[in-house]
Amino acid sequence: MAEVEGSSLVAQAIQREGIDTLFGLPGGPIQDIMGFAPHFGVRPIGVRHEQAATFSAAAYGFVKNQVGVAILAAGPAVTNGMTGAHVAFDNCMPLLIIGGSGPQRGRYTGTFQETENVPMFKGITKMSVQV
Repeated sequence: MAEVEGSSLVAQAIQREGIDTLFGLPGGPIQDIMGFAPHFGVRPIGVRHEQAATFSAAAYGFVKNQVGVAILAAGPAVTNGMTGAHVAFDNCMPLLIIGGSGPQRGRYTGTFQETENVPMFKGITKMSVQV
């Protein structure tokens, strides 16, 4: 049986939802999603700061009347995207943020860039989950 990477499945799921563009700053646990995206007809747009990714995705989704997608690496990358998420929430702009995290086997041990993303986003999103 051929191996399938999770990043490939995420990129494919984004395409299946009719999303044609995503925004992010490639790094760490999410860079492969942006790498696989073009294979499924999704255009990745790199930005220079995570806040720009969330604002760009929210605005793009609003203008296109679809969900905007921002891909953020782990730790501070996710916290940098919070302002854009808050603005999108307050202005009813559809936004999906896919944020990375440290290794699950190292949770609650202070691993590199470990943050609790779900609680941070609970009050400024309709849904915040960890997969």
